[in-house]
Order: sequence, then C-alpha cells, then structure tokens
Amino acid sequence: MRPTRAGLGLLGVAIITLAIALLFGLLELFQLLAVIIAIVVIAILFVLIRQPKVRVLRATQPATLRSGDPAQLVLTVKNDKQGKTPVLFAKDVIAGTQSTKLTFGAIEQEQQIRVGYSIPATARGLLEVGPLQIDLQDPLGLVKRRLEGAPIQSFLVRPSLLTLPAIKASAGTLRHHATTARSNRSGSDEFYALRPYVLGDDLRRVHWKSAARTQNLLVRQDRDAQLGGVTIVCDISTDNYSPEGFERAIVATNSIAHAAYAGGDLTQIYLTDSLTPVKIDSSESLNLFEEHLALITPSSTAAPDAVLEKLSQRTIGGTLVFIFGQATDRLANQFAKCKIKHQTAVAISCDGMFNTNNNQSSPAWAASYTGEHPGANSNPGQNGGSQLAAVWQRALAVQK
Repeated sequence: MRPTRAGLGLLGVAIITLAIALLFGLLELFQLLAVIIAIVVIAILFVLIRQPKVRVLRATQPATLRSGDPAQLVLTVKNDKQGKTPVLFAKDVIAGTQSTKLTFGAIEQEQQIRVGYSIPATARGLLEVGPLQIDLQDPLGLVKRRLEGAPIQSFLVRPSLLTLPAIKASAGTLRHHATTARSNRSGSDEFYALRPYVLGDDLRRVHWKSAARTQNLLVRQDRDAQLGGVTIVCDISTDNYSPEGFERAIVATNSIAHAAYAGGDLTQIYLTDSLTPVKIDSSESLNLFEEHLALITPSSTAAPDAVLEKLSQRTIGGTLVFIFGQATDRLANQFAKCKIKHQTAVAISCDGMFNTNNNQSSPAWAASYTGEHPGANSNPGQNGGSQLAAVWQRALAVQK
C-alpha cells in the first residue's frame, strides 16, 4: 500500500496545517487536521478491507499478428469473488516502452468485461506485453494497493503477407516423387490428414491402424493431387543485406511460399544456413514455416553458394525462386547453373542488383524489389504489397 499523488498532496496540506496551528494556536486548524487524519484512516481501511479477486486474460484482434498491420490487444477481466468489484485502475506495458492506462468499472459477481486498445505497429518477432499492474484505490484516490494482475506475455508477430498470383509450377522431380508415393493409393487424390468418422463416410476410407490405436474411427481426408514443384531459396547471409533489405527478403519469401501453396504446388524452401529444405505440403507445415520466419535473423554462417551448388548437381525441374540481397559473381554463376536444372527460374534482389563486374547484372534475369519495405512504418496493402506484386509479375515475365 502506498499513497497516490493526491494522498501525498493531502499529507503536505496536513503538515502545513499542523505547523500553522502550532504557531498561532488556532483551534479551527486543529479541527481541520483531525478531519484530514480521519479521511486518511478511512481511505487506508477501505483498501485494506476490500479484497477483490479478478482474473485477466489477454488476446489479440486479429488473432494472427502481422508486421505493420493494425491490431488491438483485448483484455478480458473477470470477477471471481462474491460481490461486485470497486473501480480498478491498471497500467499495461507494451514492448517494454509504451504504457497504456486503463480503468475497469465495477464488475458484478461472476461477470466479466472486455477492454481493447491499439497495439503500435511492430516489426516481426516476439511482442512482449506486460506486466499488467492493477491498483485498488479508495474513492478519494488517496491511497492504493497493488493487486495481482497479469505477467509478461509474448505474442508472435509474423512477417507481412502480400497477395501474389499463385504459381503454377512446371512438373519436376518433386511432383514425380509425390506421384510415386501415391502410386499404391486408390483414386487420384492425395492423402494428407485424418479426421473423425461421421455417418455416411465410405468405410473403405477408414484408417484402421489409427482407429485401433485411438479407439476412435478415423477417416482418410484427401485433396486433389498437386500440380508441380517449387523450390524457394532465401539467402539469409549477414553481409548481403541492409536491415531493410533483409525484411523485404523475409516478406517476399513468405508471400511467395503462400502463392506456391495456393497454386497447389509441392514446395520446398531452403534458408541458406542449412542444406536441408523445409517441405511445405500442408497448411500446418506452411504455418510452422511462417512462425519460423517470424523469428529468423541474418546468419553469419549462411552459405548460399553451397545451397545453389547442391541444386545445380542434379536435374530437379519445376520452378526455382532465388531471393537474395546483394550477391557476388560466384553466386551469379551458381544461379546460372541452377537455371539449367530447372524448367523455370526466377531471381529477386531485395537489396540492390548483383555486384558483378560484367553486364550480366542487368534486370534482364533478376527483378529488383528495393522499394519501401513493408515494416513498422508503412502499410503493406498500399506500399509493399503493390511493389512486390509488380516485381513478381516482372519476374514471371522474364523467367526462363
């Protein structure tokens, strides 16, 4: 328990009143001092006796946060104790810097209220909110006592997602492998999930092994066979980007991955800190990859030349998309070798054109995406979205 500013002000008035009363011996000032002391005692008893118990839940609106998009944080405050709560005052901290002051009116027993406030536009990554501090004050606002609020909570801010035309990839070995894997399955659809059995389902689609294990009937859920193969390579080398260029590369990778999946294509994505690709073959795998992109940072151990060397060693076919910042002659040559192994090849520079010493660095084979990046200070729908869409259209126009 501690005094508020008003309480400290009243304490100052009491001290001055006491000094004047003692100096001049005025009875009226002693009476005024007694009234002040009585008010303070009542205020202290109020905050000590009242024991409200509230439960606070945080959520965001929309549920999925994206860099640069407007959003709200919604607090749900529930009264878990008999009787209604007094008016409560709270302060929530966003990203460790910005604080928002809130006032919760009286909440009836077992009832709840919802309070929402805007979240400032943030970069991708983890957004820390809290701790939420809730204070109980007396009606005159003289003293307050800290109640249990809510701890620090982290929300994932995903990269911006810009709408691009869906890729219709040429068939390659990705599609060949998927077709081979499906060769022993009935029908022309691709199995990708299990769901609970409902009345009317074909019993031939029951997955009996899973049903025996879970004691519930589970049915194979299929979707149409996918069209082709897309390989996306995103260079994440530390020395190849400015901070803005790296964010553009992440946004481009995320948006193109969604475009590939929307087109029904089997997709594999290489981040150049690993020679193992991420397979995007379901909405769940796409969601997990996007969560990974939200937290990724430039890597000093990234080896884009090694990834391109791997892709140039065997014929893959399909579509290759290479996303980079500024590259060297070596990477330019490696990409040229990869183009031979793919039916379609697209290169997108997110931080200036290739640093080469010849005339092969012209936009005839690499599109440049170097406009205002869709980060915390821009609107992706009005800035980055139209820019990346235009770059993507140009890239498709000059593809192999």
